[in-house]
Amino acid sequence: MTMVREMPVNRVPQIINVDDNKLWRMMHYYTDAARQKEDYSGVKQIGVDETSKAKGHDYVSLFVDLGKKRTIFVAEGKGSETMAAFTEDFKEHHDNPHDITGVSIDMSPAFIKGVEENLPNAAITFDKYHISI
Repeated sequence: MTMVREMPVNRVPQIINVDDNKLWRMMHYYTDAARQKEDYSGVKQIGVDETSKAKGHDYVSLFVDLGKKRTIFVAEGKGSETMAAFTEDFKEHHDNPHDITGVSIDMSPAFIKGVEENLPNAAITFDKYHISI
């Protein structure tokens, strides 16, 4: 797992001569075990942005605890459904989505809709990068 943290995942099986499916199963196992221990109580401010997984239109959305500067959730896609998925995951990790008081997002209508539908007490702040473009 140390090698996976330090280099591209597709290189590790070549170096240690192991099937890449086995490596992916191990990574999922350890990631799932670590996520089970996460406690998001106290998270009040989040930042959300999407990025392309590869060239084209294959996106993932990242949800960041702005207080502790850590990624707390990743979802495939960039629609309002990603906010709903985040909300469900947030509940499973010991907190109430109503406790989130602020969200920093770009001006995506999907993100705005997702915040309004899932985080009713959150004030929206549009991040400076997207406003200045």
